[in-house]
Amino acid sequence: DHKDPKSLDEQCSIHGITIVDLGCGFGNETLLNLVAAQQMRLEQARRHRQNQEHLEQKVEHLEIKQSSPKAIVHFLDASKEAIRGLKNDPRYKKAFEAETSDKSRLTSAHVSSQVYDLTNHPSICSAHLLSNANIVLLQFTLSTVGPKSIFMKNAVINASNILQKGGVLLFRDFGRYDDDQLQLNSIVGARLEDNFYMRGFEEEKDE
Repeated sequence: DHKDPKSLDEQCSIHGITIVDLGCGFGNETLLNLVAAQQMRLEQARRHRQNQEHLEQKVEHLEIKQSSPKAIVHFLDASKEAIRGLKNDPRYKKAFEAETSDKSRLTSAHVSSQVYDLTNHPSICSAHLLSNANIVLLQFTLSTVGPKSIFMKNAVINASNILQKGGVLLFRDFGRYDDDQLQLNSIVGARLEDNFYMRGFEEEKDE
């Protein structure tokens, strides 16, 4: 049962909030900027406290006070190329490298990524993600799922399995008869089936 979004406040303790971006592509800009902002705040805190004793304890306290809840962001996509591109993003690389190189584990944000096909069933991502996410993000993801109903069913089940009880699913996608569909409907070769299109086709011009 995921119908009680109010419980999200209780879940987002000082230990962090877990966000899973399903179908992330090259990375959601908002999430990457959040990761970068938290990392920058931590680095500023370290520089400010670098001459004080017990640096680690003081930064831990400051991090919780200023950057709570800590962002724990997992990026998943079916495309190996998309995940490869995400790992080359400077914001992702900086947070990942800082975390893996910092023995004190004080990185303000945690990031991870993996190739994951949401439509497979049974589809098991990393075990630590099952029933673990406070927020699951599906942004223009379900519109990429094939027209067969089993694919959509699997995608919904897999997203639900990642979301913890009381979590929130944030969904955004195209709508039937919106401007995008009407434009794609006029492009030769773009329509695959009813209400299912492929992007990347150019309109044929009259000779």
